[in-house]
Amino acid sequence: SGDGDIVARVVSLESDEPWAAVGVMIREKLSANSRFVSMAMTEDYGGSFQQRTSPSEPGVRHTPGIGFVPYWVRLSREANTITGYTSIDGQRWKVMGEVKMDMVTDVYIGVAAASNRDSLLVQSSLDQIAIETSEPDPVEVPTEYELSDVYPNPFNPQARFTLALSKEERVKLNVYNALGQLVSRISDDILAPNTQHEFVINGAGLPSGLYIVRADGETFEDVRKVVLLK
Repeated sequence: SGDGDIVARVVSLESDEPWAAVGVMIREKLSANSRFVSMAMTEDYGGSFQQRTSPSEPGVRHTPGIGFVPYWVRLSREANTITGYTSIDGQRWKVMGEVKMDMVTDVYIGVAAASNRDSLLVQSSLDQIAIETSEPDPVEVPTEYELSDVYPNPFNPQARFTLALSKEERVKLNVYNALGQLVSRISDDILAPNTQHEFVINGAGLPSGLYIVRADGETFEDVRKVVLLK
């Protein structure tokens, strides 16, 4: 119920199907067409972040070919954002994917395996399985302002960051390339205080490289660096 994490180490995976997968999953229902998000390891292609955002749509997977069994997998749910991670040691985590999905508060969470071929079995083992849940933390009132790091970093095609203010003021948020050229205007609005405002950077039309996110308020200026990697 609510926010939480599930972590597991995939110790072994054996199958005649290269897309056979085992890992951790968060799903809305137990029906076959339920919306879900999973972070799994595959037989031949490494970590795979998979999702079904609508019961009427097929599942979609993002498999960058990072990591091979034995390997750690993790899903983290915060509000309506679910993020998938992998790790070689269970300490240093790499973001594999992120999706916004407005699931019900009470969901099913656990381990899952799929052969991805009818009548074919998959043999696997997992250990170090841990589930943590928590109520959403209240927003802390910043002493002046709090500008988060941009995440994920590197990113493709979207990244996010948050800004919280101690008092209402107008803030300009822009993105510049490494040459100092303005490439994107994110916001130029009066922002309410004591709220975590979230913003999105869209890199779909930008080349790979280093970018600077600049925040210019009435009482502060700050920057964050982020890398677009396509």
